[in-house]
Amino acid sequence: MVANARSDLCASGSIPNRKRLRSLSRDDERSARDVIEGSADGIDWKPYEFKWKPGDVMRAPGWCAPHQPRLDWQMWFAALGSYQQNPWFVQTVISLLHGKPEVAALFERNPFPQSPPRYVRATFYRYRFTTVQEHRQTGAWWKRQELGEYLPGVSPKTSAKLASDRSGL
Repeated sequence: MVANARSDLCASGSIPNRKRLRSLSRDDERSARDVIEGSADGIDWKPYEFKWKPGDVMRAPGWCAPHQPRLDWQMWFAALGSYQQNPWFVQTVISLLHGKPEVAALFERNPFPQSPPRYVRATFYRYRFTTVQEHRQTGAWWKRQELGEYLPGVSPKTSAKLASDRSGL
């Protein structure tokens, strides 16, 4: 009876269960992050800064407890899989390509406030805190290492294929 009542109170969603979280305790998985970037020309890429998660290595970590920022938190889970496994991520990218202000407002900073980017991509990085010595020398709070491409560059033309094709571009 108590178990049934308790299960009625559980929230549903795409957040993995605790057993799965405990299995993800390796350092690489804890520190891996996706960085979403936009470009007007496909050459110069500018990051969409999140409000709370690591991004700019010079920005100090934020304090957000007890608040749990939904988009930043979901991005942590997205980094554990592929973009094909995260339809909400694909929709976020498509919305950025189409300049939807309600989606751009989810970020700390929109690098394209006048008009949407022509391309959006996501790059996978490993983040770690700098040592005290590194922080004193550089002022950086984070050290990051590029791990590769999470989402290849897409444009409004290729975003329709991205939305319909779960196997990739």
